[in-house]
Amino acid sequence: MTKKTDGLNNFIAEKSGVAAIEFAILFLPFMLLILSLLETMILIYQISSIDYALSKAARFASASLPTAGYETRFKASINESMPQVLGFLRPGDIQTSLEFCRSIDELVSGTCTGNNEQNKFIIYTITAKLQPMFKILRLGPSEDRLITKTVYYSERNEYNEKEKPKPKK
Repeated sequence: MTKKTDGLNNFIAEKSGVAAIEFAILFLPFMLLILSLLETMILIYQISSIDYALSKAARFASASLPTAGYETRFKASINESMPQVLGFLRPGDIQTSLEFCRSIDELVSGTCTGNNEQNKFIIYTITAKLQPMFKILRLGPSEDRLITKTVYYSERNEYNEKEKPKPKK
């Protein structure tokens, strides 16, 4: 063998530096995996915190009389619950809305015509702008908005039914 091929064989058979090369090749995919897991955990935390705040506020508001104002009580409860989101949402990132449905048919069809006084079901909605930590990990365009809704039976109807006199036979 020639001296040139011996040097090439020695270079190929040499084991020094293999760990450094493997580290250089695998470090970036490993870090992307870790950052993706972290981003996913934060996203799940944001969604579950918003869902919890929505259900808590809706339960609080729907158990009140309409004179107390469903929307006022709903927003007050949301503002009280939002510090639990640990700084991932700013106060301007959340919009709330209420829809009042007079019957189950209106609720199913999505054409709610009720108001604060005339309703059987109330649809509570929160629209929140999510704040991703690593925008580069998002695949494809997205609005980064979460819309979550819950429907509650208006307990006001229970109070009104008790107050109404029963017809005589």
